[in-house]
Amino acid sequence: MIGRRLVAALAGAALVLGIVALPRAAPTDAAFTDSEYARGTVTALTLRPPQIVSIPRCVRPPALGGTVFSIRWQWPLAAAPYSGLAAANVRFTIDGNVEVPSTVSDGDGRYTSAFDTALLSGLLGSLLGADITVEMRTTMGAWSSPGVTTFTYYAPLLGGAPTCTYTNG
Repeated sequence: MIGRRLVAALAGAALVLGIVALPRAAPTDAAFTDSEYARGTVTALTLRPPQIVSIPRCVRPPALGGTVFSIRWQWPLAAAPYSGLAAANVRFTIDGNVEVPSTVSDGDGRYTSAFDTALLSGLLGSLLGADITVEMRTTMGAWSSPGVTTFTYYAPLLGGAPTCTYTNG
């Protein structure tokens, strides 16, 4: 027992002597200073949906196929980021399914998207009525507008003129 205590005391004394005998850190004049700095600006943007300006065509489904309705639309603003967008930046959905209508530029910052019988074949009956809602969103990369512009096509049963209405988001 005395042997263990003696060994522990000698080890403790050696440790204290080792700490005292170590050389001290040398003082230095080094310092980190830099007159340059960075500045940045973060700008948040909420995309707005495209705006419908008119409905050039709204008819019952043609017997031999063709355009049922067309939507003339434009971006909500002519400035950035919309000035850099194309027709492909609009996502059209019907009942949650993405649809790709034929879209052409009218050359004045407006576009016309045509929905034909081939695109709508599952939704239209020949003489039966139809009630179709199209949602339009602006997309940019992985982002899309939280709001939607909606277009509604309604054709009554067994004839009668269809109605086309819209609400800009």
